[in-house]
Amino acid sequence: MKMRSIFLFLLVGLTLFACVFASGCMSTTYKIEGKVLTENGSQPFGSATVYLQLEDITDPNHVVVLDKATIKNGADNNYSYVLVHDGYLNPKGIYTVSAWVDINGDMQKDYNDFTSRSIHRLEANILEQPFDIYVYPYTG
Repeated sequence: MKMRSIFLFLLVGLTLFACVFASGCMSTTYKIEGKVLTENGSQPFGSATVYLQLEDITDPNHVVVLDKATIKNGADNNYSYVLVHDGYLNPKGIYTVSAWVDINGDMQKDYNDFTSRSIHRLEANILEQPFDIYVYPYTG
């Protein structure tokens, strides 16, 4: 009787785990990395601070999933970034990855700065995705 109870407990537990996993409700780690570049492939940012944001545009409220400054004073003009999100992301969702390069460090978007907004679809089976972000002169 005791073995049967243990077997039923394990069977129910594994069934619940499989249902949750199959429905995509479990969180995982998403890692997106690449470089921040101008359209000609250069990085003329000097000692700028680069602010990165990952936004879910399939959500009616356009929820910002990740918002942080990850690159400051890029070493040898190498503005590489890594965005890591531990949690649930909709595998069918469409996300925008945006960058703002604050050239003069005044924390205000102005005509000396660069900005970008690129559509990037996260796929359920790809967790590490190289993705370069191209920025253009800010136009207001």
